[in-house]
Amino acid sequence: MKRLFYLILPLIFLTISVPWFFVDSSDKKILGFPHWVAFSILGAFCFAVLMATLIGFFWEVSARENDDESC
Repeated sequence: MKRLFYLILPLIFLTISVPWFFVDSSDKKILGFPHWVAFSILGAFCFAVLMATLIGFFWEVSARENDDESC
């Protein structure tokens, strides 16, 4: 169950980070850019942190030497 959760978690983060699904259109500006740009950059940063954490946590699990598929 945990393995499935860790596989689906990046997909959930990517879905949440798509700004036009959750942000209504408006004329708000942040540093001259529409406010959805900040939302998108924040989502990309959070996704990068999530992936770095998952890769760092599971690196040794995926890099073990004794694979069962050796010929």
